[in-house]
Amino acid sequence: MEVLAQARKRIAAEGSVNVFWRAVSFLISSIYFANLPVILFLVYMHEHRFFSYDFFEKGVFGMKVFFLLFVVMILITSLGLFAFVIPLIGWKAKKRLDVGDLIGALLVSLFMWVVAIATYISAESVNLERLGYVSTVSLLVAFHVGVLLYCKPRTQFISWLLFATLSLVLTFKMEAAVANVVGTALNGFGSGGNICVVVNANGQEMRGTALMVSPEYIYFRQGGGSSIAVLKREGGVHFSTESDACQRQTGTGSEESQNKQGAPGAPGSGLGAAGSGLAL
Repeated sequence: MEVLAQARKRIAAEGSVNVFWRAVSFLISSIYFANLPVILFLVYMHEHRFFSYDFFEKGVFGMKVFFLLFVVMILITSLGLFAFVIPLIGWKAKKRLDVGDLIGALLVSLFMWVVAIATYISAESVNLERLGYVSTVSLLVAFHVGVLLYCKPRTQFISWLLFATLSLVLTFKMEAAVANVVGTALNGFGSGGNICVVVNANGQEMRGTALMVSPEYIYFRQGGGSSIAVLKREGGVHFSTESDACQRQTGTGSEESQNKQGAPGAPGSGLGAAGSGLAL
């Protein structure tokens, strides 16, 4: 009896340790997920050669809400496109396959891929680099979520290290694709991403594209130029979005540049953040 009692205590202690390390693993993963949008926005700013101090300093509430939506979009896209990965990991971990879960996940993934492919077929242009980046990161996210749900803490830590390393390498190696994804999200909320705007600065009207609208500044590219004007949002400075603002600029250089770069504001740029989660 004493041996059995000691065995029960040992099992209970091991279970407590396992729960503790599982909680730590979830916490680390959550912190990384929460800060991933910050990294993506820094890459967006670096790609376009500007930095918004006030975006991080004074737009705390709006930034947190936007980043939360960005994380949700990443998770929805990942779990939609690669839902079938999760029951497969459960099969590997539990040595038992739940056929019902696998069929349901396959149907969800099939539907999402049909929507994505149909959108790209109907689009005027396809950004393959963005498609590759979003698909790869989504697969990594789905794989790590599956590991968090079914595997032991040691495996979870290894999975997190692999996920963090690979996602960061992809993010910094594919800056243009990342900037395009973030720009699409900003464009969907009318807050930048090469959205066509009309800026009125003390009676002077300027047409062009806004890279980002922060709490205090408008990061604005006028006409077909590559330089960025930083306009403080005070007094007589205000802006409005107009779908034909780019077309009505002097010359067509800006419009052509947008189409070549696959800017989020250009037609046929693929799935938008406002419509189907993280833009493919």
